[in-house]
Amino acid sequence: MASDSESVPLPAAAALPSPFPAMGSTTQRLRRFARETDALLQTLWHQFEPPAGLSLIAVGGYGRGVLFPFSDLDLLLLRAPDCAAEDFVRQLLTSLWDQGRQVGASLRTIDESLEAARDDLTVATTLLECRFLAGDAELWQDLQAQLQNNPPWSINAFFAAKVAEQEARHRRFRDTAYHLEPQIKDGPGGLRDVHQLLWFAGRVWQRPELAMFKRVDILDAADLRQLRAAERFIAQVRVAMHLRSGRAEDRLRLELQEAIAKDLGFSAKRGRSAAERLMQRLYQSFAEIQSLAAIVEEAIAHYLATGESPDSSVDAEESPSALLRHWGQRASVAADLPAQMLRAARRQKRDWKPQLFSDPAFRLAFLRAIIEPVRASRMLNWLHRAGILGRILPAFQRVSGLIQHDLFHAYTVDQHTLFLIDQLAELWRDEETGSIRRARREIDQPAYLILAGLFHDIGKGRGGDHSRIGAREWRSFARRLQLPESERALVAWLVEGHLQMSSISQRRDLDDPEIIRQFALWAGTRKRLAHLFLLTVADMRATNPELWNDWKASLLYKLYERADAFLASDTAPDDRLETARQRIEILGRDFPSMQRERLERLWRALPVGYFLRYDSEELLWQARQILQRDEEYHVAIRRHPHQGEQIFLFGPDRPGLFQDIAALLDRHSLAVLEARIDTSDNGLVLDTFHVLDETRAFQRSAAAHDELATELRNMLHLGVISQPHFGLRHRDARHRFFAGIPLQLHLDNDALPDDTLLEVQACDQMGLLYTVGAVIAGLGFSVVAAKVSTFGERVEDTFFIRNEQGEKLRRRERQLLLATLEQRLNDKFPSERAKVH
Repeated sequence: MASDSESVPLPAAAALPSPFPAMGSTTQRLRRFARETDALLQTLWHQFEPPAGLSLIAVGGYGRGVLFPFSDLDLLLLRAPDCAAEDFVRQLLTSLWDQGRQVGASLRTIDESLEAARDDLTVATTLLECRFLAGDAELWQDLQAQLQNNPPWSINAFFAAKVAEQEARHRRFRDTAYHLEPQIKDGPGGLRDVHQLLWFAGRVWQRPELAMFKRVDILDAADLRQLRAAERFIAQVRVAMHLRSGRAEDRLRLELQEAIAKDLGFSAKRGRSAAERLMQRLYQSFAEIQSLAAIVEEAIAHYLATGESPDSSVDAEESPSALLRHWGQRASVAADLPAQMLRAARRQKRDWKPQLFSDPAFRLAFLRAIIEPVRASRMLNWLHRAGILGRILPAFQRVSGLIQHDLFHAYTVDQHTLFLIDQLAELWRDEETGSIRRARREIDQPAYLILAGLFHDIGKGRGGDHSRIGAREWRSFARRLQLPESERALVAWLVEGHLQMSSISQRRDLDDPEIIRQFALWAGTRKRLAHLFLLTVADMRATNPELWNDWKASLLYKLYERADAFLASDTAPDDRLETARQRIEILGRDFPSMQRERLERLWRALPVGYFLRYDSEELLWQARQILQRDEEYHVAIRRHPHQGEQIFLFGPDRPGLFQDIAALLDRHSLAVLEARIDTSDNGLVLDTFHVLDETRAFQRSAAAHDELATELRNMLHLGVISQPHFGLRHRDARHRFFAGIPLQLHLDNDALPDDTLLEVQACDQMGLLYTVGAVIAGLGFSVVAAKVSTFGERVEDTFFIRNEQGEKLRRRERQLLLATLEQRLNDKFPSERAKVH
């Protein structure tokens, strides 16, 4: 990794009127570029013969004496009241624009400048960073004197307004910098947060320097070095972004990350790409700035409120154990940590180490700190902000700032882990009845659930199965905690199996009693199941808020409730045939005798599983739709209870029906979340599709329902088949970046009692479902059911398949299916070579 003091050659930008300096440290290059721009402006100033009573002043970032390659030139043209400067200013700005400069300029008198500053916080802020360039120096000095003697905002008002402005700015980025494509200037922990510290230093102490915070004993020398290092690194990244983009770019887009990493001297190492190593360093810099900025801002607030330096009494804590106890007491009653406590912990950093767990007092303080989820959430976040969670738990430090390079995981591993703990705290605050509350009742010591959450992803970034690596890390840590063996085993089981429940809920038939039985037996006890359920809910919510929805929640709750019922009764699921008979009898009561006889003829010809897959309301709705059929095929569409729409089709079966339906749904940009296919003994199909429109237009428009239903009827009755679209479903640049996800095919003949299981993992492509269905139908097989799950840019489609005899696929049939799918899918959707197993 190249240091900031080394020469870092970067691509020159042809659009620049003068090249950005290529040699020297980042700070030297930014200052040199500002000086060169000063010289250009001064030359133009004299070339156009300015009128008397006019000053040229640099403000904003340019006023600080640094300039990024494509940043705007922020200028104040300060004029005397009787100065007619419009023509001169027009000439000057036109010349700059002709040279490709982006200029933000204002022409004002001193009184107008002060009035604008009183009305607009942004103007007041830019005037804190004024720098004289050319013209009437006395006019500039007069402005400075008036700003000093009669500032447009009082210190307290300015501080409060800037803090509120910062909070609003952070909220725009969901209060986190840990996005896949971070905004490095205005996001939390970005350069703007450092600028804010400079503004505060300038406004409170008239010295806009970070070193002021050391002089007033808010930061120590180590903190100041770390703050400056974080700022320099982010500035270095921003320079590279500007030069690579050829424009002012402050969002570090995915397609730039690998190139910028190489520009800055990063390389692939230990199975991690150069981009991943760059991003980890960047996220760690954001965290450092956020932590130190919080200390500074609270200290200033204390100083402005009392006129006294921040209370340093907490610094006198005897040991990390004492500080941990102090924090634990506060975490029970308060959501915020005083900055002086954070400062005290940072100043004791070298004293925090894994060996502390050999001290019984420290072990006890740590376990008490995480005794329940709300306290644990506060404590672990505070420890991480202080930079000491990774010191007492080195495995956590390895995932600090570690990006998960896909669109499913929205955050770095450390932030995702802490968000998971936050979600557990929310589940404990939740007053709702039902599954969550029932699961909570099974948990008498939530600390072990917290520990499982802390370790569940701690093995990422090392290659191999991160769940197993995490379980090994936990066992090592548990020995230092000296926990009982039963609790060690519970947490190890949770860490190693934390993905099982989400996988089964989204990829298996939850109406198959055998699936429920196998999962429940694997869980073993209601206590372990409850721990896993709450951990899974929190994990899924904390992974990506855009991907957690009512549909996924309903699947997870359904799996928990059915497995819990099995474990509670300690018996096998109810007899399938008897359950089906009971449901037929109950359903029949809602219809007159003639309609009931018609329905019962169909019901007796349907497989038993049909009556187990749907709840009573769905069965009743379908029965009423069947009675409405007045032509060969009947189509009905309604809003799904959880998300999207539910489509029901009833009529005679025919070869290729599944892929024809899939093609039509694809042309309507409808993603299939689940498909259920039931065929009666006399050849009638009852197909239901749970679909979701990416644009949501389908949910909003009744006309879209009618249009889709009409096209489905034309396809069913007249054989009018529309070929699907092929290519990426998502046109967003971020999804295109991940278009090379390798295709993976997996066939399993043992997972299900009656069907062969086919799993397809690939990039989310339009036409994928159609192509798989066409291959299956072309070989004479049938799709009995399908489940589709989307994880960012990746899909995992699961198909339940039978051969022409209505049985599982034989060995040669499986080999033929895999070979045909591999060839067809690679032809349609070329990417990396398929993995078949």
